[in-house]
Amino acid sequence: MRFYVVLELFEANLFDFIRTQDLQDKIKIKVENVLDGVSQGLAELHHCQITLNNLKPNNILLSRGNRNARVVVSDLGHSVKQPSQTGTPCDKDLEVFANIAQFCLVDAGKTAQNWEECIKKVYTRKVEVAKREQFLATS
Repeated sequence: MRFYVVLELFEANLFDFIRTQDLQDKIKIKVENVLDGVSQGLAELHHCQITLNNLKPNNILLSRGNRNARVVVSDLGHSVKQPSQTGTPCDKDLEVFANIAQFCLVDAGKTAQNWEECIKKVYTRKVEVAKREQFLATS
């Protein structure tokens, strides 16, 4: 008996996308959408008490969609399941997320003030949604 794994094909990772003009012409995506996709992926993993431990531009995959490009966090080989606890066990992921945001936005010609505002806007929204869901689940 043979088993096969079928995975979706993505056109690029974030690192190659930022460095290659051809990919930027092929895949149209706003920086804010990349950060939103990464934060959604991290929020889902953190909701399941999983720390990724290998978040980097090479592990953020991009694919053309019908209307919008898709963003997916990949390579969970170094991820770990965290014990249930209050607070976040995921500070390392968040720190790397901030670095990726800076990498994306500075490369796109944004100022440091812009990327800090974007991080706050995108990730704060995800944290508030997660807190609200947690509150509703315990009520």
